[in-house]
Amino acid sequence: MPMLKNPRHERYAQLVARGKPMSRAYVAAGYRPDRANARRLTTFDHVRRRITAIRKEHERMTKRTKEEHFARMLDREEKAESQGKDQFAQKCAMDYALVMGWITTKQEVKTVDAAVSARLEEVLATLTPEELEVYRRIEAKFGAAQFAELSQQCH
Repeated sequence: MPMLKNPRHERYAQLVARGKPMSRAYVAAGYRPDRANARRLTTFDHVRRRITAIRKEHERMTKRTKEEHFARMLDREEKAESQGKDQFAQKCAMDYALVMGWITTKQEVKTVDAAVSARLEEVLATLTPEELEVYRRIEAKFGAAQFAELSQQCH
């Protein structure tokens, strides 16, 4: 769908499609704060269709990029394992786990154990069956206890 003719409607659609709350997107698009009008703008057919189109395009581009990136990472890990380069294969597995958000570095997140556990559960719930299988492989490679310890050390 082409850009909307009204630049404020377009800006609003872009912001809402990227996850900004409607009332904040409304103000950022150049309108005076008004939650009811922000909600009403979303009911306009042309705005709603534009938000949907932006989300679909973003999803299509992100999915392709993620799939290509993850496939390369897994290929690199498997190649290292087949050549007997266990340390490099382990690093590849850790890199994959970091990218997936299964573990994080201290610079990225500082949380308590309950929050880490809750976040891990949220992430695992969003995984595709293929991604979940890879997660289980990495967890098995390190051992559940060592994997949990590594994850905690990174938080």
